[in-house]
Amino acid sequence: MQRFLKHSNIPTFHEENPHMQLGSVAIPTGTTNLHQQQPLPPAAKRCIYFGLLVIVLVTVRKLLFVCGVPVPVRLISQLGGFVSFVFLVLGMWMLNRVTGVGLIRPSHLWLARTWQVLLIALFLYGMARGNSVSIAGKEFIALWFFSATWLAGTNNEFWIAITKALTIIFYASLPLIFFSTDIVAPVTTYSGTSEAEYQYIGVRRTNTLAYEFRPLIGSGMFLGVWGLVQPKGGKWRTLQIAAFALAFAIQVGVFKFRSSAGFFLLAGASALVVRPIIERRVRIAFLVSIVIAFSVGLGAFFMTEASNVLLNRIANPDGNSMFTSRIAELQSYIESIGLEMAVGRGLGGHYNAQAAIGTDHAANWHTVHLGLLVFTLKGGLPLLTIFMLVLASGFLPRPRSWLMHPCNMAAMALLPVMVLQFCLVPFGLSPMSSISYLPPMMAMARFGRTNNPE
Repeated sequence: MQRFLKHSNIPTFHEENPHMQLGSVAIPTGTTNLHQQQPLPPAAKRCIYFGLLVIVLVTVRKLLFVCGVPVPVRLISQLGGFVSFVFLVLGMWMLNRVTGVGLIRPSHLWLARTWQVLLIALFLYGMARGNSVSIAGKEFIALWFFSATWLAGTNNEFWIAITKALTIIFYASLPLIFFSTDIVAPVTTYSGTSEAEYQYIGVRRTNTLAYEFRPLIGSGMFLGVWGLVQPKGGKWRTLQIAAFALAFAIQVGVFKFRSSAGFFLLAGASALVVRPIIERRVRIAFLVSIVIAFSVGLGAFFMTEASNVLLNRIANPDGNSMFTSRIAELQSYIESIGLEMAVGRGLGGHYNAQAAIGTDHAANWHTVHLGLLVFTLKGGLPLLTIFMLVLASGFLPRPRSWLMHPCNMAAMALLPVMVLQFCLVPFGLSPMSSISYLPPMMAMARFGRTNNPE
């Protein structure tokens, strides 16, 4: 461990110096050391890294088909999702078993364990209702992964290992995305995989291979915020901050997700403002410059054609705004599930959304695009309440020594973005969504730590 710290760029505490310097603020002894005394167990690290590698390979599986390699795409997805889940959760379990739960708040530990017990009950409930075993299994894996990360994410060494792995995955995925924006992705059905008959590439490229690879760069916002709140110096920090800008360019420029621009701007502004406030290094000139830069950027955006498109989607005079489909889906959901919303329909549960979606397969719709409502579909108010309590712990008052820790600071900076995303963006409840939900669930994990930052 000492050898690792010697070659790292993370500031460490020395016995002869009773204070550690972070930026320009003196921190009391032992309160903000990024590394814990006990390193991540090698077996746990290998399991976690292997699980992430399997997810990456499964995500790019259609590239093999396009290159002419005869691979069973659907089978790879099913087996890969299960294998990655087993290794990731096994690695997290070994981590918790070795490092213990002494830094986890008892209430947080109770919520995570209750969530897991409830998932087992909801799986059995879904089977009793006749829900699809395959879909229920996928949702069980995704939701169990949430709780496993809520516990493992309290470990500082876990953060360091995961952020480095996500940085490598991010940059390794960039060439795949840039070279496949004009390649139509093959279609996978129960009968097999074949080339898509519909070869037209729309503005958002949602039918391309590049769009299939988007989860691999989904950590860009998180990495950027993490880089901004870390102590200065280090190649990892530079790469992570750059990932923020690259992810923004891809999401907004390549795939035309203009709403993502708002999330990125909020995350960046939050990170830039939160750190000086916590460190008590507020500089009026710096804050004013941020406001001016934001205002200039916003003004420049509203002079572009993209702003007209976005405004038309928000308030379309013909009544076909970006919220129309969401409101219609919500109405279908409420009409279909009714009072069952209180208890849910178990894992694999679905409802009839044909009136809103307009396709035959929407008769068995398994998601709700208004984020958190999907928990009421699967587990009713109990499942939703547990998730909300874990998230709400981010609003609890904390001592400054706790807030000064970079991991905790990053989580606090991401909190406003997570609240909006969880409300407005749908949850992808499948094993392959694990890599996408690592960052937000790691942030939620920090809210479950005791007030001791170590």
